[in-house]
Amino acid sequence: MKRLTGNGIATGLAYYERLRDIENILGDEYDLDLLQKQIQAYREGRYIILKEPEQAGVSRLRELAQADREGRCVVQEFIPGGEVWVVERDEDGEATEVSCFVFVVSVSGVAIVSPSINGYSDLDFILYDFVAETAGSFSGDFSGYPISDCYKSYEEAEAALQGEQEEKR
Repeated sequence: MKRLTGNGIATGLAYYERLRDIENILGDEYDLDLLQKQIQAYREGRYIILKEPEQAGVSRLRELAQADREGRCVVQEFIPGGEVWVVERDEDGEATEVSCFVFVVSVSGVAIVSPSINGYSDLDFILYDFVAETAGSFSGDFSGYPISDCYKSYEEAEAALQGEQEEKR
């Protein structure tokens, strides 16, 4: 749509001034349908309006958007360094017990976890220890479990274990 101000269409001083202010924001040509969709998206929290293009964080948002397009952006269910409760299984795949580990990362549906070291669950410490163990003895103490067997709390994991064991009876 082209400007309405300046061509005799808009009448009334207050109306004209308000419309002029709006058109100055929108520019010489604008799409009212697109504008309406953007306003709706903003109201629903799907659209962000930045006051200045060089505002702090904009470059980070662009970087994240690019990483997402390239498949490098992953949202993990668990927090690295946080507790993860695992339903452990025997060699036949039967659920046997619940154990607590320190979550490291998930890759392709597998949670990579570590036991705490002497009750110490700081991820930086665990990773440093892992690097030292690998360098010194070519071994480390990370384990992998299907992400479907991992839970955020003991209660959730225990309920899953009990439910599975009841199904077998």
